[in-house]
Amino acid sequence: MRVKRWEALADGIMDSAVAVRNESARPPERRDADTINRHNHAITRSLAYVADQIGQREWCEGAAITLADLALVSALFYLDLRQPERDWRGLYPGLAAWSARVGNRASVRATLTG
Repeated sequence: MRVKRWEALADGIMDSAVAVRNESARPPERRDADTINRHNHAITRSLAYVADQIGQREWCEGAAITLADLALVSALFYLDLRQPERDWRGLYPGLAAWSARVGNRASVRATLTG
């Protein structure tokens, strides 16, 4: 259940990031600023929470990589792609270090390049 909780947190970050992207792609006169603000706020709260929970952990849960880690690193990389102005790495250096370490795994790198 703890792994699924992490996965749900990561999915929530991703869902909100996609919602912001989709709403931002609309013509300016049709954009809903409340939707963008609500989802950006959800991302901000979620990032603060996961950064606090990761702390100095090697993995989200347990002693090995799980779906939780893969879901979270995927959501963080999506934020790098679609919301570079968010600068979550500068705000949460511990989470950034965790992401860099997980992102340097051969299996993760292979999904980004292949």
